[in-house]
Amino acid sequence: MRKGWVKGLCALLFVVFLLVGIAATALSVNWYYEVDSAKLSFYDTSLCWSQFQKDKNLLYSVSQAWAQTVLEDSAASGKVAEMLEKLDEGNTNFRVAAYTEEGDFLFGHEEMEHQVYEVYHTENWRVEYYSQSEQKVKAVEFDLYYGVLNPLQVEDGYSQAKVIYDLMNENWPVMLGVGIACLLLAIVLFVMLIRGAGRHVGTEEVTLNWQDKIPFDLYLVISGVLICLAVAGLTESSIYLDEGLPIFLAFCLCAVAAVALALALILTATTRIKARTLFKNTLIWRVCKLIWRGVTAVSAALPLIGKAALVSGGYLLVSMMLMIRVCYHRAGFLVVLWTLLTLVVIAYLLWWAYQWKRVRIGASKIIAGETDYAIDTSHMSPDMKQHAGELNNLGQAISAAVDERMKSERFRAELITNVSHDLKTPLTSIINYVDLLKKEDIPNPTAQEYIEVLDRKSQRLKKLTEDLVEASKASTGSLSVEREKLDAGQLIRQAVGEYEEKLTDAGLSPVVTVPDKPVYIMADGRHVWRILDNLLGNCVKYALGGTRVYVELEVRAGEAVMTVKNISSQPLNIPAYQLMDRFVRGDESRSTEGSGLGLSIAASLTQLQKGTFDLRIDGDLFKATVKLPLAKED
Repeated sequence: MRKGWVKGLCALLFVVFLLVGIAATALSVNWYYEVDSAKLSFYDTSLCWSQFQKDKNLLYSVSQAWAQTVLEDSAASGKVAEMLEKLDEGNTNFRVAAYTEEGDFLFGHEEMEHQVYEVYHTENWRVEYYSQSEQKVKAVEFDLYYGVLNPLQVEDGYSQAKVIYDLMNENWPVMLGVGIACLLLAIVLFVMLIRGAGRHVGTEEVTLNWQDKIPFDLYLVISGVLICLAVAGLTESSIYLDEGLPIFLAFCLCAVAAVALALALILTATTRIKARTLFKNTLIWRVCKLIWRGVTAVSAALPLIGKAALVSGGYLLVSMMLMIRVCYHRAGFLVVLWTLLTLVVIAYLLWWAYQWKRVRIGASKIIAGETDYAIDTSHMSPDMKQHAGELNNLGQAISAAVDERMKSERFRAELITNVSHDLKTPLTSIINYVDLLKKEDIPNPTAQEYIEVLDRKSQRLKKLTEDLVEASKASTGSLSVEREKLDAGQLIRQAVGEYEEKLTDAGLSPVVTVPDKPVYIMADGRHVWRILDNLLGNCVKYALGGTRVYVELEVRAGEAVMTVKNISSQPLNIPAYQLMDRFVRGDESRSTEGSGLGLSIAASLTQLQKGTFDLRIDGDLFKATVKLPLAKED
């Protein structure tokens, strides 16, 4: 239901059905319980009694006027005649007669005692008259007899009420059914109006009309006043319903106005609830929003220390004022007020501490590497929200930088891998052709020297290419790792044994310190061998001749610690961490045949096995430390 005319028609039908349903149901239920179930006759109902009271009031006026005729008041005599015409037997079923105490007829219907009356009353009427000096002049006293005929004989208010009585007595069950049916239809229409509130043709969103844009509190006050006026008119007119058609029309108009205003209030409230503007579109909300904006503006202009000082000073000032009032007046409610104020301050401090805890936890996670973690800034104070937002932006910036670095590393690794792969094919051909040349019988000694140089340089280039590929795979984690239980001491002895001849040729003396007991580690034997191979190879290339190379193994803090120390032949005037970068060599003249990839490969292979690689330089002393996790005991 989205069309406006359909909604208007449904609203009109709702008002009609609701009022008809309430009226019919109330009348029929009231008739059953007060008339039908009590088996009251027409003369016992309010239909008869309302007309009876009017005639009785007229009778009192006649009696008052007749009493004045005793004082020979000619004007009163005219009134009595005029009023008695209204009580003529041909005009009404109401009968009246007045007699003296002696039984003499005074006025009314002389034949009243010969009639059959359903309602019959007798009253003694006494009227006293006073002069201007407050002296009693005369007293008139007589007996009144009045009642209603049964059966009714003429057409008057009693006969009309009797028609309504007979109609209601016969048809109240039908009226009850009509009332219930109208109420059910009103409920159905009300549900349809509620569902269609705020919905219009051509859009699925809730749309506000001019009525829904009025501030709700203002609308509520105006509607409440109008509804109260309508209800007041309804109540007032209901007292005089039997006065005629104008009063009945006024009663219906007030009822329709009250229901229509209440329906409009319910529908606009429903539309605002659907659009989530019930509280926001109020004058109170707007005033509070303006106040909050002012407070926020002042808060933003003050530094954090200034805000803390302002809040603390305000709290102390209010506390002192309350305590002074308590001391002078001993007012218990001021103590309660101060207690509530203190609780509010404590609650604010706890809230602020909770916010700070959230910010601290978030900062710890960002520092720990969770750069995509975002601190929840909902329900935070402006300053804390700003700080948390800056930390979130920092985490995003770090994450972006890390992603860019990883992207660059992957690009470098792919470039190295591709270039190395492309170099392997021509390099293999060069090596093969050099090998063929070495097998030829070339008598020229100079040519033989050239071939030896080609062979040496091609082998070095092959080694460099292999190191490039291995360094690329190690840094990107592409190498497979098969960890198993190994004796680290045995691996060190084998590696030193393999390099013993090379170390001797380089004028180096190996000093190996390994525990007598086996030191078992969880590692990949191939990668551990390559780490030791690179470290000992560096000693052969860069260590100062005539010195010692120390290779040690010990157990510390649940880890196997392997250390290789030597004295560099060249001054080590660069930071230790730079030596682990690719293509960086301790020999700045680059006269040796190193590739500058050995330490980088060793560090990457150590990390792949969940270990740590550390490099220290103290003067010309070079110290490399490899830590690998120990194997669990069986």
